[in-house]
Amino acid sequence: FDRRTEAARPAPFRRTGRRTERHALRSPQKLCGHAMTSLAEWHAAVNNGEWERITVRVGLQTFPLRTIQQVELERWSSPPFVWDRNWLVLGHDGSPHAFIGRDGSINVLTLASSALVKEAQRERDVSRLIELGAETRERAIALLEVYGSRQAAANALCAAADTSIPSEVRKWVEQLRSGGERQKEAAARALWIFTVTNSNTVWIRRAGGIPPLVALARGGTDGQKEQAAGALAELAAGSLNDDNKVAIARAGGIAPLVALARGGTDGQKVFAARALWTLARIADIRVAIANAGWRF
Repeated sequence: FDRRTEAARPAPFRRTGRRTERHALRSPQKLCGHAMTSLAEWHAAVNNGEWERITVRVGLQTFPLRTIQQVELERWSSPPFVWDRNWLVLGHDGSPHAFIGRDGSINVLTLASSALVKEAQRERDVSRLIELGAETRERAIALLEVYGSRQAAANALCAAADTSIPSEVRKWVEQLRSGGERQKEAAARALWIFTVTNSNTVWIRRAGGIPPLVALARGGTDGQKEQAAGALAELAAGSLNDDNKVAIARAGGIAPLVALARGGTDGQKVFAARALWTLARIADIRVAIANAGWRF
């Protein structure tokens, strides 16, 4: 055991007595209890540029590959197969296992199965189509199956959009999504007033207004939160608006409304509590509200 020789080794390979720290570079798939990914699968993923399948785990956190790491993996996978062996470390089967940081940290590489990646992308597509007006998960899935891609399904939704939706509702919803801070607050207030004076609140839901209202209730300014809470309360009011209630819950509206009802300004508390009260008329949503920590 020559300490001078060991001092020249990269930190992850230095022996300590009879053991070696190389054990820290065991396959992440083994450590997680999954089947090992084959060398051929690694080469195929890198050569095909399937970077969304490859992630870097540092401690308990997972990150996407950086561009410089992608380049290094391409150097490993392509002739003349020259890469920085002190940075990109291979496992016993020759597949990439980790990048070694300058501080000696081990950034473990994981290659997800293509099926899991496709399923995750499908879920994102379904959620986006619901936001765009598909309204239900079942309809969003059916659109994806018919049209083959999210973009084609979204185009079909836009083409088949209900032309009876008032132009001002479309304008206000667009301001909620991409307007300035004052425009967003004004748009939320305009939609709130619209729900009070118009019984057909389904227009706002079909125009995709519920997700941006929920987003304002979660992370807007105090004024935006109050206007959004008021609009959501009116959208959920009445027995004829059960579809609106479900849409608010699916858009993640329960948690921000509970937060406002418990710790918001006086106005935010009033409107958020009213929204929760009306949402709770549906049994499943009532359970979700209780699980979020709100008691009536």
